[in-house]
Amino acid sequence: MEEYLTLILNKNRINVNREKLASKSCYFASLFSHNFSDSHNKEHTINYDIALHTLQNFVQWVHHEDCVYIDCHSIKVSMTKFMQDNFIELLNLLQLSILFVVDELTNDIIDIIVLCWLLPEKVIDIWLLAQELSIKILQDICLSVCLDQFDNLPQSLLFELPAENIIQLIGNDNLSDIVDIKERRQPKFIQGTVIYETDEKGIMAAYLYTWDGNALCKCVQLHSIQYPGEWLTGMQVVARGFSVYTVGGELRLENGHFNEIISRYCLLSKKWYYQARLKVPRRHMITVFIGNKLLVVGGVGIYRLKFGMWTRGAGAPENFSEVPPHVVVNECLIFLKSSIHIYWLKYDCWITQRLHCRLSKQIIATLTSDTTFLITDEMILTRIDIAKEDFDCEEGECLKEDVDRIVMARIKPIRIGHSVWYTIRFLLVSGIGVMMLTPVYDEYKYVHAHTIIRKDYTRTVIPKSYCFKIMDPCSLYSTV
Repeated sequence: MEEYLTLILNKNRINVNREKLASKSCYFASLFSHNFSDSHNKEHTINYDIALHTLQNFVQWVHHEDCVYIDCHSIKVSMTKFMQDNFIELLNLLQLSILFVVDELTNDIIDIIVLCWLLPEKVIDIWLLAQELSIKILQDICLSVCLDQFDNLPQSLLFELPAENIIQLIGNDNLSDIVDIKERRQPKFIQGTVIYETDEKGIMAAYLYTWDGNALCKCVQLHSIQYPGEWLTGMQVVARGFSVYTVGGELRLENGHFNEIISRYCLLSKKWYYQARLKVPRRHMITVFIGNKLLVVGGVGIYRLKFGMWTRGAGAPENFSEVPPHVVVNECLIFLKSSIHIYWLKYDCWITQRLHCRLSKQIIATLTSDTTFLITDEMILTRIDIAKEDFDCEEGECLKEDVDRIVMARIKPIRIGHSVWYTIRFLLVSGIGVMMLTPVYDEYKYVHAHTIIRKDYTRTVIPKSYCFKIMDPCSLYSTV
């Protein structure tokens, strides 16, 4: 027979299942232990300043386990009312979850906040409350949003921030909008790449690996929250800020089941979240961020059509069904097919530089001063990057080549963006065709191919594409 406890708040009485309450709340579990004289009492008076409807919402959450799936997230039915409304009450419930030590409820609320409420006009209030309640993960997430959305934060709320928060925000290395100290900032990035691993049964899975300049570390298995645990053919991975996104893909080739969900993995909370839906599901498309805009171009869709159109943008000059070498430079997208195509987002237009050589089919990657290229061959891991000066590697073997000695072809400088001219050269590095883009005023003379033998990479493959930059989570609180 179920046993109930009566919670008394002022003159109000609310019955709650005693066993369920103890299983959810460490506060009540301790209260019911034999260490307390009133552990067998049928009533308990709440002596905290809690609103009646907040306590009622808590009891409702304790009693009802039913969930619904909203954008591929399992949400308790009792919590769905907080996804579009009742923001203040949600924060009140968060405070109660900390008071009664209900970790599961705290996590449920954080998920809803991340999915629905990290808006410029709300995030500062959430940040301050998270600090007051010592919820470290929520503090970190809110600070990262404040850094990313700094220009959109209400000035009235910024002026009211405590000095400690102002320093964390205005002086943060990862904020680039304050002109007078911009030059002193040194945002720290790590490189991310996708590595495929095959188990003994031949089943392949994709993982995010990060490179901090010293070590290549396994981070998380990559997937879409629409198809958890599955690697989708042609799914693309891109990064922005402290998050990595998976976009598109097909569940096994020719299956016809396409991933519609753009999923986001936050390196701060170490959790997956829904981000958006693709207007046209597809695979093997170019996927990049330019500023805060996610651009998707090309690829193959559900009816085997090759899409050559940007979503609400200018039509792409060439179709493709395999992702071509591409890179973002000076807020422009550059990709290589039979010609070099440059998309200028600001003016929604393409500029095409025709090639007079037939090297494009040999090129599988792009290199700039900001990109790194990783490949594996059996147990050999090779990292390729460019440098202005020669140097000796401390680990592994390094093949150092003068750019002018390995150049296969070059084209005349191209203006990319408003006023920056770039030199484009086609190189052959360790048997790999590379398109190298550098500003004409920066003389990058050397290509380095760093080779390390890794016995743990016997069943791994790295796709032939450049690494993507991720803000280093360890640098979140770094200040100038």
